[in-house]
Amino acid sequence: MFQLMLQADIQPNTITFVSILPSCEKSNCVWDGESLHACLIKQGLENQVSIVTALICMYMKHGDVKSAKFLFYKVPSRNIMLWNSMVLEYVHNGKWDAGLAAFREMQFAGYGIDAVSIINILSACSKLEAILPGKSAHAIKIRKGIDSSLNVSNAILSFYADCGQISSLFGLFHKMTTRDVVSWNTLICGCIHNGEVDKTAILLQQMQREDLEMDFITLISILPSYRGSKDLGQGRVIHGYAIKSGVGCNVSVVNALISMYRNCGDVNAGKLLFEIMPERHVVSWNALLTGFRYHNLHNEILLLVRQMIKDKHKPNDVTLLNLLPACSTQLPGKSVHAFLLRLGFLRETPLITSLIFMYAKFGNMNVCLLFEMGKKGDTSLWNAIMSVHIQSISAKKILTLNGTDLNHSVIAYLMKKGFDKDVAVSNALIDMHVQCGNLLCAKKLFDTLDEKGAISWTVMINGYGLHGDGEEAFDLFTQMELSDIRPYEATYSCILSTCNHCSLVEQARMVFNSMVEQGIPLTMEHYACMVDLLGRAGHLNEAYDIVKGLHCKPSLTMLTLCWVLVDFMVMLNLEKKLESFSWKWTFRIRDHM
Repeated sequence: MFQLMLQADIQPNTITFVSILPSCEKSNCVWDGESLHACLIKQGLENQVSIVTALICMYMKHGDVKSAKFLFYKVPSRNIMLWNSMVLEYVHNGKWDAGLAAFREMQFAGYGIDAVSIINILSACSKLEAILPGKSAHAIKIRKGIDSSLNVSNAILSFYADCGQISSLFGLFHKMTTRDVVSWNTLICGCIHNGEVDKTAILLQQMQREDLEMDFITLISILPSYRGSKDLGQGRVIHGYAIKSGVGCNVSVVNALISMYRNCGDVNAGKLLFEIMPERHVVSWNALLTGFRYHNLHNEILLLVRQMIKDKHKPNDVTLLNLLPACSTQLPGKSVHAFLLRLGFLRETPLITSLIFMYAKFGNMNVCLLFEMGKKGDTSLWNAIMSVHIQSISAKKILTLNGTDLNHSVIAYLMKKGFDKDVAVSNALIDMHVQCGNLLCAKKLFDTLDEKGAISWTVMINGYGLHGDGEEAFDLFTQMELSDIRPYEATYSCILSTCNHCSLVEQARMVFNSMVEQGIPLTMEHYACMVDLLGRAGHLNEAYDIVKGLHCKPSLTMLTLCWVLVDFMVMLNLEKKLESFSWKWTFRIRDHM
């Protein structure tokens, strides 16, 4: 249309250029914008503030910050709109420090600040986590009586949420006379991202009491907070609400629901949702792939990636991160490696560390080249290369020779940096002392922990078991239960194994029966421990009853133990029981092998 206008000898004016320049922002070619710039210079309009503002936005959108700054400082008289545009474009281009500097320069130059100025600068403060300048902007807004519209208040809420200022976030929220769904979403997101997940359920109830309906942003924000089987019921309630409110088919909501079901342990529900999706995005595929990876469903990962490629969906870096652990041999792993090189993804540290772990899994320790390709300032890269070398035989020999000095050095460094206060680090230190035979130091460290989680107790129980002190291990297990710390699968495995090795038959019976009474899922390892212990202690009838009551496919270890049990029965002339037992397990062992 502009070209037709020129061909008709109609001269463009200021409104023409202000109208057409934004269209150049969306095009991929900066030449159109530069041609228009030349045209308006020819028309003598280059110094008009409205046109300069449009030009600055156009150049900034194309990443040409130098040209934008040149135009800005060339204007003889600037107004607040021009300053706001400059600050905003700095923020949009990720140059948050420059945006903050421009905002300060704007104040020093004596220009007033309006609502747009406050919103723009708060975006920069959020990205930089510049708490003091952000609070100063809030103070300026109050002192100067700047428009208290919802947009401004929500921008300040977002700043406090991004910077982890929870008390200020709630303080401002409760002072707001008017709140909309954006205000509530900001508050809920702030709580979730800053570890205040327990408050979200109460906030949702309060939001509904104010007759505000949750939108898809609310749902996407709240769903990631549901983690573990205990939250599955609440996640299903949100799913039902999404269907009822008409956003149940929204791609982003369905992706969040798939991830929620994955995090809560119901990967089949996530798979069903995926299969009935009318439209899929690469995020949808990745959400289900991540669920399969969390549950070690490697065959399903391979099948899903094949289907993804067949459906002409291009895998991205997240797809390949999920695919690498599923490689059963080095050959498909190398194929993924080649694919990463071809797509140019191999600059990302998570992919490099995944490749390092993949090669190390198959005994290929020639990973130094991969390490050299990574960013040396990234701690995760160093952790990966140390981890694979620590697991190698040579590293174990080095630790055997220099274990004491290395241990003391690591502990001193952790204490200096304050990492010893972290529960996960403390658990690792307890385990290190146990492995090095220093049970006294492990117990002292365990006793000094302010918060003892299930892992802390399990590590210490395992320590006593490894050193043959079954009575102490059982006493500690009892203390754990009295402390209202719920044991998990590995805890029961540790205590049953300890009872087995220390011949604590009665204690093992108590633990095993307690698991049955409480409805705790029994694994093959738990059954195997009990059968082995009872068989070696001469309680063959009891061991026979446990084996007879198995409701799942036995492992090779269990089958072998059953074969030993058959030998014991032969020795004790238990012919009647052998008739219904030995042949069945003999054939099962043969089939399993």
